[in-house]
Amino acid sequence: MNFHDTKMGHTFFEHQLPQLIQAIQALTIALDKPVQAVALPVEADPEFMSKLYLGEYESAPFRQTPEGVEITRAVNAAHKDLEAALPESCHEKLMKYQDTLTMREGVDMQMAYESGFRTAVQMIAAGLSRPADAPRDSAA
Repeated sequence: MNFHDTKMGHTFFEHQLPQLIQAIQALTIALDKPVQAVALPVEADPEFMSKLYLGEYESAPFRQTPEGVEITRAVNAAHKDLEAALPESCHEKLMKYQDTLTMREGVDMQMAYESGFRTAVQMIAAGLSRPADAPRDSAA
């Protein structure tokens, strides 16, 4: 007598084997689908990575805000007042001073941007990694 002729063989071939095949097919389909690693509660620009890589991304700190416009107006007004109060011989020194402040502001802004970027990447990595007190899988 062959296995497929027995009641157990009939159950295996008629029910268990088709269920096994369906389960393997479902696993294959699930493994073939790309899964998003993290779902963030924000909308990301679909071109973000390309713009960042190509140096075309403009970060929020570099965008002009209404407050920034007002401060720029105040700085320009103070500069004009100071320039008017100084003798002509000091105007070149005032311009050199202003240029030096502008360069320092650029360096400070670059350092702040780099620090913020590093912090953001560390926060993302920390959020994606296993907590220190989580039990480790012995198979890993």
